Amino acid sequence: MNKQFFYSRKEPLELIEGEEQQYKTFRDSFSLDLIIRSMELEDGRRIVLLNDIHERNQEVPVVNKNRQVTGYRKEKMVVQSEIYLDKEDNERFVKLNDL
Repeated sequence: MNKQFFYSRKEPLELIEGEEQQYKTFRDSFSLDLIIRSMELEDGRRIVLLNDIHERNQEVPVVNKNRQVTGYRKEKMVVQSEIYLDKEDNERFVKLNDL
C-alpha cells in the first residue's frame, strides 16, 4: 500500500526592508514505500532519501575569460529527492517507523 507521510516545509517570503523575515508553511508528503535511507542530522532534523532517481535538464551559463556570461548550454543531471524534516516531523517519523 502507498502510505504518505505529511510534513511541514517553510519557505521564506520576500524580505521587506526593516521587517523581520516572514515564512509561509506548506504541507507536503512523500510515499513511505519510496524511502531508501534516512539520517538524523546534528541539529535534530532528518534527511530522507527517496528511490526516485531521474534525469533533469538544466541550463548552465557559459562564461568567458573575463567572467562574463556569453550564453547558456543545456546539461543533463541525475538527481534524487532529498527531503529535510524539521525536529518535530523527525520525531513523528521515527515514532511511526520504529518497531
